[in-house]
Amino acid sequence: MMKRVCALMMAMMVVLFCGLTAGAAANDATINTEEKGSITIYKYDETRAREEQKFQDSYVSVGEKNSDAENLYADYAIAGVEFTYLKMADISTHNVVDEQTGKASVQLVYGLDQTSFNVFSTLGLLMTDAVRVDNETGIYYFTSDMLVRCLAEANRTMPVTTKNTLERFVKENSGTKMDKTDETGKSVANELELGLYLLVETAVPEQVTVTTAPFFVSVPMTSVDGNYWVYDITVYPKNLTGKPEIRKEVSEVTSAPVKGEYSTAVSASMGDEVAYRITSTLPLITSEATHLTEYTFVDTLEAGLSYVPGQISLTWYDESGNQLAKWEEVNQYFTVDYHENQMTVEMTEAGLLQINPKNSDEARGFSGCTLVIDYGAKVNSGEAVILGDAGNGNQVTLRWRRSSMEYTDTLTAGEKDLTKTNGGKTPAVYTYGMELTKLFADGNGDATKVQFIVFNETDGYYITAQEAEAGKYYVTGKVGALEKDATVFHPAPDGVLKIYGLESDFYRVTELKTDGGYTLLKEDIRINIGNERTDRVCAAQECNHVNHEFLTAYATVNDGLVTMKLHGESQNAIVPLTVVNERGYEVPATGDSGTFFLPLAGMIGACGLMGISVMLKKQRV
Repeated sequence: MMKRVCALMMAMMVVLFCGLTAGAAANDATINTEEKGSITIYKYDETRAREEQKFQDSYVSVGEKNSDAENLYADYAIAGVEFTYLKMADISTHNVVDEQTGKASVQLVYGLDQTSFNVFSTLGLLMTDAVRVDNETGIYYFTSDMLVRCLAEANRTMPVTTKNTLERFVKENSGTKMDKTDETGKSVANELELGLYLLVETAVPEQVTVTTAPFFVSVPMTSVDGNYWVYDITVYPKNLTGKPEIRKEVSEVTSAPVKGEYSTAVSASMGDEVAYRITSTLPLITSEATHLTEYTFVDTLEAGLSYVPGQISLTWYDESGNQLAKWEEVNQYFTVDYHENQMTVEMTEAGLLQINPKNSDEARGFSGCTLVIDYGAKVNSGEAVILGDAGNGNQVTLRWRRSSMEYTDTLTAGEKDLTKTNGGKTPAVYTYGMELTKLFADGNGDATKVQFIVFNETDGYYITAQEAEAGKYYVTGKVGALEKDATVFHPAPDGVLKIYGLESDFYRVTELKTDGGYTLLKEDIRINIGNERTDRVCAAQECNHVNHEFLTAYATVNDGLVTMKLHGESQNAIVPLTVVNERGYEVPATGDSGTFFLPLAGMIGACGLMGISVMLKKQRV
C-alpha cells in the first residue's frame, strides 16, 4: 500500500511540474524552458565613491535593473574589467516522498558534475551537503542555499585561495570571457541557456586592487518581491581601487659609500657624486586577476648629470619597515637600461613572480610593501650643468599594469613645481659659480700674470678645475688639504676669472701672485655661497633683495651680502667680486743721485755709533 501511495504521489508531482512548465508562457510564476537569458554587469569604483561620499549601502544587487544606482555611480564607472562565466548546472526540481509519513516535498536544486563538485569540495563543500546523488550520471544535487553558503564562507575565510582556485577553474573548463567593461562600466552576455552560472573576475585594469569575490547567478532568478522570474539579470559588483605611491629624493655622497640625509635638494660641486633614491609603495595585489604584469621605472636626469652604472639596488620593506629582500642586478629580478640621460628599471618575469602573491592567503608576495631603489649619479664638468637656483632636476615615471594588458597607468615624481614659494625642481642638485674681476688701480697691469687658489673651508679641500678657455674654468673635483695639488687660476686678459661648479659652502680665495709693481692683498677673500633649500641659513627678509618667489641662492663676500648674477634660467647663480691691486712703493733706481746719499748716510751713521762706543769705553776705564 505504501509503495502504491508513493508512486501515486510521484506521478502527481511530475504532472504538476510539467503543467507548470507548459503554462510558463502565460504565467510568469513558472519557468519558461524555451526562454533565453542574459547577464549585464555594471562595474563601479567603490573606493572613489566612498571618498566622495556617494556610496549607498542600500543599493544591493538583486538581479534587476536599478536606474537610480546607475545614475548615482555613473562617474565612478571602471572600464577594462573582464568577467568569465561558466555554466555550472541546470535548474532541476527535486521531489521526495517520506516513506513513513507519505508526505511529498518539492524543492529547486542544481546538479554539479564530478569536476565541479571536486573543485568546490576544496572550498568546503561536502558530499553530505547534497540533497541527492545520482550514481549513474555522477551528478551531485545541491540547494541554492547550500552552494551560496559554501562560496560565501570560502570568500570570507580564504579570499585569495578562493579567487585563484575559481579563476583557474573557469579558464581551464572553457569558461566564456565577457567583453571588458566599457567606459560606462557595462558588459553584457546574451543568449544564455537557463541554469546556474559561476562568474569570476579574470582581468582588471591597473587601478583595481581588490576584485569582486566570485559569485553565482541563476538564469532566471526570482524577482525581489517573489512574484515572477527574471531572465535578464543585472548585477552591480564593485571594486576597491588604489594607486602606488612614489617619491624621489637626493643626497650628497659625503664619503663613499656613506651618504648624507635624503631630501628634495642638495648642493654639489662639479665632479661630485650624488645618491638618488626612489621610494614606491606598491598597491594591493589580492588575486591572480590583480597580479602586476608590469612595474617599470623610467628615470630622467638633466643633461648636466650622468648615471654611475653598477650602483643600483632594490630593497623591499614591509609596513613596519622591516627589510624583506634586497635585489642586485645579479639576481636578474630586474633589468637596467641606460640611454643617454635616461635609465629604465624594469621588473623581469622572475621579479614579477616574486612580487605577486602566490596561490594561498599566507603567501602575500610584496603586495602593499615599499620598494626603495638606490642608485648613483655624477655632476658633470662642463657647460651642460645648470648653474644657480634653477637647479639640475630629475624626475621618475612609474608605469604599471595588471591583467587587462591594454590598460596602463603612469605616476610621475619630480616634476617642476612652480606653485611653491621657492620654485625650481624637485629633487634638484644645485651648483654655483664665481666671477672675479681683476683690476689695477692705475688701469695698467697684466691680469694674466695674477694667480689665485680656492680652498673650501667647509669640507677642507682645494678646488681643482679644467680651463675651458682663457679665464674660464669648470670644477673637476676635490684634491684634499695639500696646496701643491690645487689648481692655480689665471684671469683672462680682460681681467675676468670664471670658476663654475661650486657647491654651497664657505670658501677662501687666496691671491698667490700679482703683476710686478703691484701689491698683493693683505688677506684672503672669504666667500659664502648659501642655498635656502639646503641649509636654511638665509632668512627671507635678509635675502629678498632679488626675487623671493624663486629665490634659493644667496652669497656673501667678506660677510657682506651681495647680489648674485643671472645665468641662463637662474636668477641667482654667480657670485660677483672685484679684486683691485694698488701700485707698490717706488724705490730710486740704480744710478740715481739717491743711490749715493743713501749709502753715505749709512756710513755716517755707522761712524757715529762707533765713536759713541769708544767714548763709553774710556769712561769705564
